Amino acid sequence: MKRFKLRIWVLCLLAAAGFAACSDSEEPEMNLPSVTYPERAEIVGCWKVTSWLEQGKADESKVDTYWKITESEITVDKEAPTSYTFDKGVLAFGRSSYRVTVGNGGSKLTLKAINGPSRVIDLVEVDRIPDEPEEPDTPEEPDFKPIGREELYGDWRLAEAEAAPAYAVDGIWSIDEKVLRIDQSERPYEYVNDKRNVLTFDSFSWLVAISGEAEARKLTLTAESGAENGRLVLVPYVRTPEVPGASCFPTEGMAAYKDVRLEMTFNEGVPQLGRSGKIRIFDAATDKEVDCIDIADVHKERVKMAKEQIIHTAMDVIGNRKLKRYRIVYYDPVKIEGSKLYITPHYDVLEYEKSYYVTIDREAVTAAGFEGVDKGEWRFTTKAKPTASTVTVGAENTDFRTVQAALDYGYDLGRDAALTIEIAPGDYEEQLFIRYNNNLTIKGMGATNDDVCIHFANCDNLNGGVGGSTSVAGNEYSKPKAGDAIPYTGGRSVLLIESCDNVRFENLTLENSWYKVSDQNNQSEVLYNNDNNGDNAVLFVRCKLLSRQDTLNLKGYCWFYDCLVAGDVDFIWGGATAALFEKCEIRSVTGGGYILQARVSQTSSQGYRMGFVFMDCELTAGSGVGANSTYLARKGDDTEDNITFLNCRMGSHIKAEGWHPTGPWHPETMNALHGLKEYNSMDLAGRPLDLSKRNRPSYILSAAEAEQYYKDRAMIFKDYAKKAKFVE
Repeated sequence: MKRFKLRIWVLCLLAAAGFAACSDSEEPEMNLPSVTYPERAEIVGCWKVTSWLEQGKADESKVDTYWKITESEITVDKEAPTSYTFDKGVLAFGRSSYRVTVGNGGSKLTLKAINGPSRVIDLVEVDRIPDEPEEPDTPEEPDFKPIGREELYGDWRLAEAEAAPAYAVDGIWSIDEKVLRIDQSERPYEYVNDKRNVLTFDSFSWLVAISGEAEARKLTLTAESGAENGRLVLVPYVRTPEVPGASCFPTEGMAAYKDVRLEMTFNEGVPQLGRSGKIRIFDAATDKEVDCIDIADVHKERVKMAKEQIIHTAMDVIGNRKLKRYRIVYYDPVKIEGSKLYITPHYDVLEYEKSYYVTIDREAVTAAGFEGVDKGEWRFTTKAKPTASTVTVGAENTDFRTVQAALDYGYDLGRDAALTIEIAPGDYEEQLFIRYNNNLTIKGMGATNDDVCIHFANCDNLNGGVGGSTSVAGNEYSKPKAGDAIPYTGGRSVLLIESCDNVRFENLTLENSWYKVSDQNNQSEVLYNNDNNGDNAVLFVRCKLLSRQDTLNLKGYCWFYDCLVAGDVDFIWGGATAALFEKCEIRSVTGGGYILQARVSQTSSQGYRMGFVFMDCELTAGSGVGANSTYLARKGDDTEDNITFLNCRMGSHIKAEGWHPTGPWHPETMNALHGLKEYNSMDLAGRPLDLSKRNRPSYILSAAEAEQYYKDRAMIFKDYAKKAKFVE
């Protein structure tokens, strides 16, 4: 083809030369045809192969494959991108070179191989390659908008920081026309807003952006030099006037917990509670009252809580709003310790990332130089909501201040969402409530289980009954409030669990710190696991569970491993499906009591319930507990007394007859699966006990029966069918 074209050109030249030689006229100008080549921009895009001829034969395997050509790389079908050259219509990549022809208005390419075997490829343009993610549109550069210097003036607090200078992270920023201060430390600065908004101080340069209005403004500084990848976000800081006679915590500029405890430190002497007046918290944006503590309620006699009693402000309503069920209990809204006044707002009245102010009536608190707190004198803002599946609890530098707030955060994640709560060493005085919240791990982060203690002094004479959750009568969607009648009391335990599975506590202490008083109802559970269906599991590993009477009230599946359980009367009781105490210390803190009272229901619809099993445990006594003073158990109600001791060591405080003589016990005739059972009981030195003196109708297991029915942990929980893993 090339030779043919060359011959035509030669003939044309010869003919032109001959014509010129024979002509007497002026020599004419020769117009040779010009050659044009496709531009690189014409081949850039996504292309689909419609035809592929190899040595004149169609290759259908290559049809409907895709090519992608960018300014510098070409991707053929699903091969890796490779660089290419494109010059004078020749596309070259790898070992191939093609002459390119553009047709059909730029929507078609024809490639003819220059080297190698004969090949002709036709491609048509497509919008995109199937299954390839779309590239986001590149936003247009906004027009430059200068930010006036005066827009920077004022007080700011740091809300976010990335790779910032250390001095820039803490403290309050103040900017005026002459100087920038960080915590009163003055720094000269320059500001230029001609074509760029640049703030410069201490050899650092920051690009400035402002968004939002009024209190929602944000000042964003992005490092241009001096702090690689640095970014600061500042928000307005409202300086709180000093409260005469006292200092307050937290104040604006501090990221307060949503479950904050407010503190006041008085300058002179010890403050005293008045007999009237109120402490209030208001939404700073709307002036709406969100909480109120009436000092008159704080002074009211705490009569035993009961149904239909009227809620007042010295009671708390615990529970996640989404749950629509709540636990109603007495609590301590105000406490005085030395020169400090502590104020605990009602549960869940505050929201994340919101500003509030506090007022205190003059008559509510009296102290030298103190005349109450007015609007604007005490203000704070709560921190942002965490997002992780592991959260922390502690007095500072954590996600939450209280364990309860962390538990309810778990419910926000979803009923079955896994959550780990890590509790920093400390003392946590609170009552807890968990309902319909599965797959939780609550872990003390101290060196021992003494380092994290969750406690409250609760008893039947305070929050009456074993208790449970409730809602407003006739309106299950409303949270009970002051003035409503109590539909159901929150109960006398420290921890109330309702129908939760795979809830695990590790390395901490739970204590009901109520000290028994002779003329009061002293039942005082530390735990009530109210699992009415009996098919959920709670687990305690290396924990202490401490109280006096009725320490543990158990239903469902319960596992206690390497734990200390302490009490005096019926301090392990309830209707457990299977409660295994493995390698635990069971400590009687006073003599003359009973360790257990079992109320195990055996019905055909529920299946067999093993009740209470003690495996490789030690039964010990506190100081002052006399020998031969404590029974293993006394009879419960008309349900079954199903209790088993296996390979346990028992102190001298356990009576030789073991079981309380008063009956009737159920069943009246006992066997390896039903009733009061023992196998290989020993004294604390490991010597076998003489069980012949045990009160009847108790049952002594044979070695074969112990192996058959109670061999190990897996056998005890063989009927459990949900998610908990009974591992150390």
